[in-house]
Amino acid sequence: MAPIVQTRMDTPTIRHGKGSPFDGWYDKVLTSTFHSGGHDAHYIFPTPHFLGLNESSMTAIELCLSTEHLDARLPLHLAIFEGNLTLVKTLLARRPELLTADALYCAAYWGELNLVKYLHSLRIETHSAVAIVLAALKGHTMVVDYLHEHRYLPAINLRDIGIRAKELPLLKFMLEDHFFASDGVYAVQKWAEQKKHIGLLELFHHLGM
Repeated sequence: MAPIVQTRMDTPTIRHGKGSPFDGWYDKVLTSTFHSGGHDAHYIFPTPHFLGLNESSMTAIELCLSTEHLDARLPLHLAIFEGNLTLVKTLLARRPELLTADALYCAAYWGELNLVKYLHSLRIETHSAVAIVLAALKGHTMVVDYLHEHRYLPAINLRDIGIRAKELPLLKFMLEDHFFASDGVYAVQKWAEQKKHIGLLELFHHLGM
């Protein structure tokens, strides 16, 4: 069966001053096309090297977006991927309904510490361990340490992580298919040893480290 292709979100342009760069960016995002296909679901962006990517597409799952349909949160999560705090604040000021726990998970996954701090300040309701596990699996030690200091890491174990993975496709994606032990991950493992965090150490051992 051919993948479903959707074009343009049914969302009006957000105006931020006449002819501002924000308007142009937002309008380009809205013309992205979505191709469904489970873990392979992806967005094709309107111009080559959009957002500085080497390719003009990106998987929905790594943006922590739905893999089943075009997700209205795409502009927000792309701004998070870019690490653009000003743009994130602008979007949320105009469309606060775009904010979900997935925004924090996306920021943690991509190691965007300033955005993690900002999203934490908004007091998003989360499964607290998910953000730090995603950051740990990607080797973002500073994000892991910040989330740990702000009580995002309860006494978790492999069973807890497995339950969360069933609820969050990105976590399942990492655990089952796309984890590799980078230098950053080894740094997080050393951090977990110093902090004596059994849950993360068990996870790394389970993954063959």
